[in-house]
Amino acid sequence: MASVWNITRLLILITTLCQQGWGLECVQCEGVGEEEQCTKIPPAPQTCPDTMSYCITIKTSIPGPEDTSLLRSMVRSCAPGDMGKDCETGKTDQGEVIEVCHDTCDYDGCNHASQLNPKPVSILLLLLSLVVVVCVWMPVPITQGL
Repeated sequence: MASVWNITRLLILITTLCQQGWGLECVQCEGVGEEEQCTKIPPAPQTCPDTMSYCITIKTSIPGPEDTSLLRSMVRSCAPGDMGKDCETGKTDQGEVIEVCHDTCDYDGCNHASQLNPKPVSILLLLLSLVVVVCVWMPVPITQGL
């Protein structure tokens, strides 16, 4: 039984090292208005340069009545540091009120619209470790007299 735990620990360690060794992957796109390709259906995450350790989403919008707003632009990219989550209101040169919000995060694909984007190797290693545990803990019964 100790060997099952050792194998499970090894698979978890390998999964962790693989994720860290490949570099952070962030969605990287720019969109104006309600363009689908960056706002609602962003592209797949891409590997960031080594100097970037966070993903960021920046939304610029025109505030409206009762928590409604008109999206002006969206940027999803890599960021060098944690800038947290914050919004600021200002005015354009034409006097139009705008709101700029940013949100940083630090795991693969975290600035994607769906927030869930695991690496295939992570899923494979997790399934493999489950198979090992199930096979060791639930041995196949041996029938006699075949």
